[in-house]
Amino acid sequence: MAGKISYNLVKGFMKLIFRIEVRGKENFPLDGGCMVCANHLSMWDPVLLMCFMPRMISFVAKEELKRVPYIGGVLKSVDTIFIKRNSSDLSAIKASMKAIEEGKVVGIFPTGTREKTNPDAKPKSGAALIASKTGAKVIPVGINATYKLFSRIVVTIGEPVDYAEYKGRKMNSEQLENMVCEIYDKIIENKSC
Repeated sequence: MAGKISYNLVKGFMKLIFRIEVRGKENFPLDGGCMVCANHLSMWDPVLLMCFMPRMISFVAKEELKRVPYIGGVLKSVDTIFIKRNSSDLSAIKASMKAIEEGKVVGIFPTGTREKTNPDAKPKSGAALIASKTGAKVIPVGINATYKLFSRIVVTIGEPVDYAEYKGRKMNSEQLENMVCEIYDKIIENKSC
């Protein structure tokens, strides 16, 4: 109940301070486990996507956010999957796979960091690994925003990419890198729409 109240308050607040347009809602699967992969501009990104996508998203987020006052509590209340950065956190990978298999939507920022502070950040293979292990559909989402007060934010939901043919297939690091680059290219295409 408290989570729902917080969600509605945050969504209402965002509508007051930004002009938000969401394109391509018809591309978002209304049932079944899947992944949302988006570019990462700001700390606002996961909040924006949680509030304005057609379904609730369980985001993969850095473990440090657990300790941030209020934000940590909100993230815990919405099934966030916390990950230890700069390591192969198998428990977070397994938790993401389990969530998808349970029919949930898992959200990942493939670069794992904000583009503004790390403009040369490359996408990491975690999203591709989860997609290949589960055969999940990946929904590429482009966020075009400055997050300045009363500015326009355009969120473009691209057509899902179906990775069912990869389920159970052993992938090497080069194949995973190619897959995540393909996902990220689609995100950037949607960002520029």
